[in-house]
Amino acid sequence: MRSGADDMYVPSLWYYNRMRFLEDQIEARESLSTLLAPLKSSLPSTPAEASEDQPEPSILEEVEEPSWSQEDLSQDEALECGRQEVAG
Repeated sequence: MRSGADDMYVPSLWYYNRMRFLEDQIEARESLSTLLAPLKSSLPSTPAEASEDQPEPSILEEVEEPSWSQEDLSQDEALECGRQEVAG
């Protein structure tokens, strides 16, 4: 016996046979897909494709931070203290 290949589905809804008069009125309509067919997949299938898709530097690359000297920091502190005195 083959896994149910010979079994035929028999609809069990009570109104199934009563609706058969509509068969000649039913038309299949075109699919309303919102996806465009020629678009490539958004996920690369191989690591080589992933490297080809990123010609620009990655956002996650390290950014060079400015180096602050002790003199710069003390000037900033002096400015903040001066602002507090003027506001106070």
